[in-house]
Amino acid sequence: MEEARSKDFWIVDYAFDNCRTLQAALDVLYNTIPGNKYVVNYQDNQNGTRLSIHCKVCTKDLTSYDPFNTHENGKTHKKCRQQLLTPKDPNLRRQLVRRHLNEPRGIFLEGSLENMIDSTELNVLGVQFVYKEVIHGKNLFTCQLCQRDNDSVKRIRSSEMLSHLTSKEYHGKCMPHNAKYLKVKFGYYKSSVDILEEIVEDIAKYEGKIHANIADFNQSLAQTGVVVLGVAHAV
Repeated sequence: MEEARSKDFWIVDYAFDNCRTLQAALDVLYNTIPGNKYVVNYQDNQNGTRLSIHCKVCTKDLTSYDPFNTHENGKTHKKCRQQLLTPKDPNLRRQLVRRHLNEPRGIFLEGSLENMIDSTELNVLGVQFVYKEVIHGKNLFTCQLCQRDNDSVKRIRSSEMLSHLTSKEYHGKCMPHNAKYLKVKFGYYKSSVDILEEIVEDIAKYEGKIHANIADFNQSLAQTGVVVLGVAHAV
């Protein structure tokens, strides 16, 4: 985005413009931030045609680098972006509906681990023990509940974490995630898979599977100024 500081960068003529270059930079540097959606448009004025950046989150057009940079770092845009990412309870916009808490809520970002957990027909307990880290641009997840006994549940992909959370198999001394949750929270232990699944299903009706986005470890560290994988986060 350094070239975009120049006024000439935004000028459009019949032979050439920087539309693709600007969009590629936005996609890499800004659209990878959850909630952001910037697209490059053409804007006509009395001096000709120029490039502009349209923020779909705030429905605002930004005609040069300085307004864009101010907008991206402004409180209004960050608030709109956060509102977009915050799960909204469907009961708030319609008549209150009483239902079991483990029914799908349909409020999470498509393709996310939260959406996978919400939409699976399998029972899941103890999602609050899972946290997320963004490492080299990839979302990786760790299960704090099981990592002491099972090193394979540290920094794994969303599909692998879903398999861990829904597994019913015992691997040596490592019990399934749901079984470990029952033992830690209720002091309850059953080795029978069938009996265990009945108990898990009953508890899931009252506790639910997932209610909010999984905790983001990077954001927590960023607020304290901790360096993560060589990247300094300001306080």
